Amino acid sequence: MDIPGYDVLEEFVRHGPYVVYRARRQGDQQPVLIKSPERLPPHRLDSDALERQFALLRGLFVAGVPRPCDLIRDPDRTFLVLEDNGLTPLPGVLGGGRLDVLSVLNIASHLCGVLGELHRRRITHGALNPSSVLVHPGRAEVQLLNIGLVAGLSVEAGGLVPGRTTAYMSPEQTGRMNRAIDYRTDFYSLGITLYELLTGAPPFISSDSLELIHAHIARLPTPVSLVDEAIPEQLSRIVGKLLAKAAEDRYQSAFGLKQDVDRCLSEWAAKRTISTFDLAQQDVPDRFFISQKLYGRDREVADLLRAFDETCEGRTGLMLVSGYSGIGKTSLIHELYKPIVRQRGYFIAGKFDQVVRNIPYGALTQALRSLVWQLLTESENRLSLWRTRLSGALGTNGGVLAEVIPEIELIIGEQAPPPPLDPTEARNRFGYVFQSFVSALAQREHPLVIFLDDLQWVDAATLDLLHGLLTGPGIQHLLLIGAYRDNEVDDSHLLTWAVNRLEASGGRLSRLSLGPLLLPDLTSFLCDTLHREPGYIEPIAGLIQKKTDGNPFFVIQFLKMLEQEGLLIFESEHGGWSFGIDAIAAAGMTDNVVDLMTRKIRRLSPTGQHVLTMAACVGNQFDWTTFANASRDASRIRSCMIASSRPRTT
Repeated sequence: MDIPGYDVLEEFVRHGPYVVYRARRQGDQQPVLIKSPERLPPHRLDSDALERQFALLRGLFVAGVPRPCDLIRDPDRTFLVLEDNGLTPLPGVLGGGRLDVLSVLNIASHLCGVLGELHRRRITHGALNPSSVLVHPGRAEVQLLNIGLVAGLSVEAGGLVPGRTTAYMSPEQTGRMNRAIDYRTDFYSLGITLYELLTGAPPFISSDSLELIHAHIARLPTPVSLVDEAIPEQLSRIVGKLLAKAAEDRYQSAFGLKQDVDRCLSEWAAKRTISTFDLAQQDVPDRFFISQKLYGRDREVADLLRAFDETCEGRTGLMLVSGYSGIGKTSLIHELYKPIVRQRGYFIAGKFDQVVRNIPYGALTQALRSLVWQLLTESENRLSLWRTRLSGALGTNGGVLAEVIPEIELIIGEQAPPPPLDPTEARNRFGYVFQSFVSALAQREHPLVIFLDDLQWVDAATLDLLHGLLTGPGIQHLLLIGAYRDNEVDDSHLLTWAVNRLEASGGRLSRLSLGPLLLPDLTSFLCDTLHREPGYIEPIAGLIQKKTDGNPFFVIQFLKMLEQEGLLIFESEHGGWSFGIDAIAAAGMTDNVVDLMTRKIRRLSPTGQHVLTMAACVGNQFDWTTFANASRDASRIRSCMIASSRPRTT
C-alpha cells in the first residue's frame, strides 16, 4: 500500500467496505491510522462517506473518538488519516474467544460514556461492532472508530444493508421494520457487541444476509446467562434489554444505561456477585419521540396480509391503496416488511415523481435496481444460483434489461447491446424480457412484492408494462401494490383507464381506501407518544383532531412544532410530557403541505437553507461527490452540511 507522505506498517482492522492501516507519518514519525475503501476502484459512496466523516470529526472534540489528521484525495481512492493512541481493536483482544465479566463491564462503562457524548451532540454512531471499538489492555481507555457514518439522530425508515455488518444491525437498520432510525440503534448494536464479548459469538450467525435480517426482526436471542451460567443474571438482563426488537423497549439514554452498568461493575469488582435490581431506574429519555406504531388500521393490515398470503400460494395480483396526502398509505404498506422477511420474500419500492413523468418505467426500474443490489449482498452460493436462473430466463436478451437496469451485469456478466428494432417491436421485446425477468425473481421460495408509490404521476409506458405482468402467462408469487392520492385521480386519469382495462381483462384487483384517524385511535397514539394516561390526553386529542382533521402527517408535524416551540415539557416525576391546553389551542396549524414545508425550511439556519437550495437543483437523490462538484465549493459545502443539521432556535 503506497500512501503519499506515510509509511504503512500493517493492516490494523477491517470494517464493512473499509480497511484501516497502522502507519507512520514520514516527516515526524507520528503514528497514525489510515482508513480507506477496501475495493478498487472504490465505490463513490464509500469515498463520500470518508469525506463526511472527516468534516464531522474536525469539529468534534470527544474523549474516546480519535482526532482526524488529514484527508488525502488520491486519483484512485480517498484516505482518512486519524491519530493513533496505541489501542487495539476488540477482535484482536478477543482472539476468537471471550472476555471475563469484569473486563466486559469496564469496556461497557467506557462505551456508554462515549456514546452519551455523541448522542448529546446529536450524532448516532450507526455502525457499532467489535471492529469499531479500540481498547488498551494496560489502561482504562476505549475509543470508537467510524464516527459519522450516520450524522444525525434520526433517519427515515428504510435503507441499504451493508452485508459485512448485518450481524450487528438493529432491526430498524435492516430496512424491513417500517421504523425510523435514531440513536437507540446504537444500543442494539452495543448489545450484540457485549453478547459477543461475553459468549465468544454474536447471538445470530449466518452467511445468509436474509437469514440474519429475519433473526434481528423475529428471533429472540438466547440469554447470555443460559449460554454461560457463570455470567451474572443481572448483566444478562441488561444485554437482553439492549437487544429489544423495538427501540422503545431498549434503554432510552446512555446515561441510564451507564448507571446500571456502573452499579454492576462496582458490585462485581467488590464481591464477584451482582444483586438483583430494577433496570433503567434513572433512564429518563431526553428526546421527544413520535410513536412509530400503526394506529386505527387493523382491518387494512389484515387485508394486506391476506393478499400477501395469496401471493405466497402462487397468485399474482394488484392492490390499490388510496387516500389523501399524509393519510398513512406508505406506513400501512410497509407493515408487510416483517411477514415478507419471515417468508424469505423480497419487498422493493419505487416512487413516481411529478417532475420526471416523461421517463418511462422510472419507478419500476428504481424498485428492481434496488432488488439487484439486495441480491448482491447474499452469499456467493446464493448469488451463483441467481446467476444461473437469471441467465436462463433472459437468454440472449440480457442487454435489453441492462439498458434500464445496468446493475444486472454485476450478476450475469457483461451483455451485448441488443440489435435495433423498430419502436413497436422494441417495445414488445422489452415487455417480454421484463416479464421473463420478474417471473424469474418471483418464486415460491421467495415471493416478490413491488410497491409503487404516487401512482397519480404514473406514465403510460409503465401502465402497459404492469398490465403485462398482471395478465401475462407464467408469472406467479407476485404482488403489486400501488398507492395514490385519490383527490388527484378522476375518471379521465391514465390510472383510471388502466384499472378499467385490467378489470376487463380478468386481472386480480383489490382496493383499500384510507380515511383520517378516529378520535380513539388518535388518543392512543398521543398516549404512547407523550407517555401519559388517557384521562390527561383526551382534551388535547380532541383539540389536535380539530386542527389536523385526523391526518397522521399533520398530527406528527403539529406535535413536532409544539415540542420545538417549548409547548411540550418533559416532567420526570410523571415520566411523560405535559402541556398547557390554552397555549396549544392558540398554536397555528396549516392544512396545506406546501405551507407546512415552507415553515420548516424557514426554521433552518441560513447555511442550511443554502444547502437545501443547491440540493434541489441537483435532484431529490444525489451523492456527496456530485453535490460537491455542482456547488464548486466542496469545503464550504462540508461546513454547511454540518451546520444545516442544527435548526435555528429563534
